Amino acid sequence: MSSEEIRGKLAQLPRVPGVYLFRDAAGRVLYVGKSRSLRDRVHSYFGANLPSARIEAMVRRIADLETFVTRTEEEALILEYELINRHEPRYNVVFRDDKSYPVIKVTDEEFPRTLFTRKIRKDGGTYLGPYPNAGAVRKVLGLLEDLFKVRSCHYPSAKLLEVKVCLQYHIKRCSGPCEGKVSPEEYRQQIEDAVRFLKGREEDLVRDLERRMRAAGEALEFEKAARLRDRMEAVRTLRQRQVVSAVSAHEGDVVAADGLGEWVCIQQLSVRGGRIAGQRKFEVRGEGRELAEVLGEFVKLHYLNREDTPAEILISEEIPERELVESSLEQRSGRKISVRVPERGRWRQLLDMARQNSRMFLEAREAQAPQAAAGAALTELKERLGLPELPTRIEGFDISTLQGGATVASMVSFVDGVSHRSGYRRFRIKTVEGQDDFASMFEVVSRRYRRLAEEGSELPNLVLIDGGKGQLASASAALFNLGLELPICSLAKREELVFSAAHPEGLALGERSGARRLLERVRNEAHRFAITYHRKLRDRASLASFLDGIAGVGPATRKKLLAAFEDPRQIRTASLESLAAVVGKRAARALVEGLGKGASSE
Repeated sequence: MSSEEIRGKLAQLPRVPGVYLFRDAAGRVLYVGKSRSLRDRVHSYFGANLPSARIEAMVRRIADLETFVTRTEEEALILEYELINRHEPRYNVVFRDDKSYPVIKVTDEEFPRTLFTRKIRKDGGTYLGPYPNAGAVRKVLGLLEDLFKVRSCHYPSAKLLEVKVCLQYHIKRCSGPCEGKVSPEEYRQQIEDAVRFLKGREEDLVRDLERRMRAAGEALEFEKAARLRDRMEAVRTLRQRQVVSAVSAHEGDVVAADGLGEWVCIQQLSVRGGRIAGQRKFEVRGEGRELAEVLGEFVKLHYLNREDTPAEILISEEIPERELVESSLEQRSGRKISVRVPERGRWRQLLDMARQNSRMFLEAREAQAPQAAAGAALTELKERLGLPELPTRIEGFDISTLQGGATVASMVSFVDGVSHRSGYRRFRIKTVEGQDDFASMFEVVSRRYRRLAEEGSELPNLVLIDGGKGQLASASAALFNLGLELPICSLAKREELVFSAAHPEGLALGERSGARRLLERVRNEAHRFAITYHRKLRDRASLASFLDGIAGVGPATRKKLLAAFEDPRQIRTASLESLAAVVGKRAARALVEGLGKGASSE
């Protein structure tokens, strides 16, 4: 499809909720997205300022677009999820589990079986887990046979009456539905007991077993009462042996994200019956996205795929369109779902622990990265760019001016080919008015290396500028004015050409080049860091203006709130007690009253 045909489609897009698909020249789906206004959202991809190199690369490949109109945003989000699963687009976030965890499947039939599996299918069965390893699953399956006498044979229910009871029945590990030794109703009750046990609802199970035991005794069914008593005592004993955390008995999932370099790790803890019942890790390339965006994509894609979504999903930070995600999950599951950021208490502690685990995983991953590959990339950089020495210390710069706001800059540091977070720096542009990337680059490079020169600090072996010839010329002029001769180059986003004094027309490194991948990592990390800083400043400015009209909230109070909250929405939802902990009771009451009046006027 020609560019004129695409522009024609863009002009016809309506301002209604829906889903859009971008396809390449071969018809493959590149990306699936949803929006409350198809026209506005799709048009934004074909504007001048795209948010990342990844999006720019995708837009260059778009050969056709397709849209689906929906009645509501909730319908659009669910359709987006279905289409992502169907097409597995290249540019959508793909969360890779750190391994395939085993689960227990309870089949959907007259006499259900309990099975070991690693694949979850939409076949009507109930899937429970995940469990840390296969050995743990087999121990649990054996426990179910001992306690609840559920069958584990491979015969479907329709074939059961054609076979005889096996050894499992004679050693009292199966109730024998194959010869009618147990009624379908009683067997179904055994399965329900087993499922409640697996879900961590031991207290409910014990109370129900005690009630049924007493009823059987009153009906003079003493053998049945004895079986129920033994089962109840066994569940009680197991309950006492388990390590119980200080979390309340409510069920929920704790989901925390952290990022390092180009990778993001998401740690998920499942809390059932007041204890941690399982954990999983997922990793994904950040590619310039903010943590909140990646976390939001995970919550949507992961929980829309589950039939047993917990009533509470506790997340480490506020995600985009949280209310929409909540309502879509509720529509999918048919019950109330809460997605929230806990501020304190045991849930907060669990989130901090999960985030710390994510950070440790990423640090270990980076530390275990093949040093030979990093060394080869640095050697290739030295040879291809004609550098005087190996670029063991690279500093990368990016300029960010979003939506006409104040300009900021970022600098990231890579040592031996690995991101060095303590070396990152952020700058507010002070001497440039309006949007002028060249002048802004001149200022920030001047400030950075004037300070290093004055302090006598170590200088980098290579300076990388995000941009083309113009940005490179500005940065080179800044170094010349300081009397510094540092190796410097730039990486242009669209063509991925490297410009330097030795390559004024641009050097094309192959797509499989380790040197190119390293430069792209530095450039993308600088871009991500700059955008994160810019949005943080914008949110703080929004928060300051948001507080200006509230009586009783003066400059000192605003300063405390700005230090404690970065997102205005957090103040709107914060409790009186949490506000009082920051600004004191009197100011907190004035703030709550002012917010109440603002809400009513709106």
